[in-house]
Amino acid sequence: MSNRGRAIIAASLAFALGFGGVPAIAHADEPAPAAPATLDEAWATYGELSMKVAEVGESLNDTYYELDQAEQNKADLGVKIEASTARLDAAKIALGERVASNYKTGYGSLLDLILGADSFDSLVSTMHYIDKLTQADLDCLEEVKTADAELKKEQAELTETEQSLRSLAEQKEQQLNDLKGSLEKQQGYIAGLSEPLRAAFDEKQVSEIVAQQAAAVEALAKQEANLAANNGGTAVAGGGDVANAVAAIAQDTASVAAAPSTEATAAPVSTGDSSSAGSSLSSDARAKILEAAYSQLGVQYVYGASNPGESFDCSGLTSWAYSQAGIDIPHSSAAQASMAENKSLDELQPGDLVFWVGNVSASQSGNHVAIYAGDGQIIHANGSVVTTGTLNDNWTSAGSIV
Repeated sequence: MSNRGRAIIAASLAFALGFGGVPAIAHADEPAPAAPATLDEAWATYGELSMKVAEVGESLNDTYYELDQAEQNKADLGVKIEASTARLDAAKIALGERVASNYKTGYGSLLDLILGADSFDSLVSTMHYIDKLTQADLDCLEEVKTADAELKKEQAELTETEQSLRSLAEQKEQQLNDLKGSLEKQQGYIAGLSEPLRAAFDEKQVSEIVAQQAAAVEALAKQEANLAANNGGTAVAGGGDVANAVAAIAQDTASVAAAPSTEATAAPVSTGDSSSAGSSLSSDARAKILEAAYSQLGVQYVYGASNPGESFDCSGLTSWAYSQAGIDIPHSSAAQASMAENKSLDELQPGDLVFWVGNVSASQSGNHVAIYAGDGQIIHANGSVVTTGTLNDNWTSAGSIV
């Protein structure tokens, strides 16, 4: 799926839903949540609905990534098959020219037997005069057999890849429907709140962002102090610059907490580079990743997006934050999980990735991804906004990339 295709889908979903007061569509298997009686109940239910959006959206991201990989594999196989076909044709011609000029039997030329045989194995077993072949002849025959086997293997792999593409395309359509339904339910829930409860909900959102921004300044200051300590007490050039981080975080919180934009742009999908996985992030890289992630607190969740200051989905945020440290990772939590060096949760360091495998259809190795911020805290696009949260048992795996 091209970047433009993802952008059109993300924008279409945003337009269709309006990202505002859209009534939820009832689904037979998932009844709409009951009307809340308190702000805490509304807040908790909305959080659950938002995480469902993030999980389903990320499974769709993973499918798009697999489609991209399968399409590339199909193209590569096409090139290989063309080369193998040419190799086989050339090998047959070379063998034919050789045996036609050197051997004749009472049953016709050896070339006729070769080209008329059901298989090369049956040919060899019926050639009563095989001892007349020179080593050069046998080498030519072996080249034909090898080229034929390689071509058949590549053709079988192409068939398998095409079947996978068809299956992924069907999976994508189901996930698109699931995502649309989850978004409708999330936005419809807020639209259905009573006016006083909705006003209190909006106020809580703003206050949460303000508190998180203040905490982010302290967290970044702590990170810079750690960098300096690791560097013998000297500030690290290009490392955690708290002044710049504060400037980036000090957004207009009222506008940050306002209704989401009706436009959504999908992020470029990187192929990533798994060759760099397995080593540790530098302290400087960790600081840059955290600064980037913290600077987006309060930015709205939009599926497929990676737009600083405007909109992100979960793997869009992590891939963008890592890019600020010069590290290229795919816009897919499953792909990021496959690249990461496995760690236990108690081995985590700030800047590492943590993964949540949700209960969604066709889930991959990671349906949701966040950045570990230290002290049991994470930063993620949670299906509503970019926010901080607490690491818990739902986060099933962790990893360090680069």
